[in-house]
Amino acid sequence: MATKTFVTDKDGATADASSITMPSDRHFRNAWKLNGSVMAEDMTAAKVIFKDKIREARKPLLEAQDVTYMKALEAEDSSAQTTAVNAKTALRDAPAAAAITNADTIANLKAAWDTSLLGTSPYGDYRWQTIIHGHFQLLKGWHQKAVTLTLLRQFIGV
Repeated sequence: MATKTFVTDKDGATADASSITMPSDRHFRNAWKLNGSVMAEDMTAAKVIFKDKIREARKPLLEAQDVTYMKALEAEDSSAQTTAVNAKTALRDAPAAAAITNADTIANLKAAWDTSLLGTSPYGDYRWQTIIHGHFQLLKGWHQKAVTLTLLRQFIGV
């Protein structure tokens, strides 16, 4: 007897994963919403997750700016103090960016990550995930992981 895999959306609705269309990645898994035979990302919930990820990423950056500000304060360097204050303000304002508010797709939401302010995006390069997801949908059975690993190695060149 074949084992079925069930997925649950953010509201608790459950469906057999083999009988529905699934999103191509799992970063916004907690924003999934079942709508008929399609599991799609709820953009409102995805934006909350995205903003939480920004808050997580900015915490050490704010702490570093606190240190910079204290050093500037001790050195009576008003220019460095102003720079630190401006950097902290920008970090605090990051979750309210218009690009996040205006994002209408998951791709646009991921693109709203401000790398100049927050550093490397935790959402990275999704080309390989899209390729792998397509193969997951085609392949069923024990060899799925081995084939996916092979495809990943080919994609990244190892």
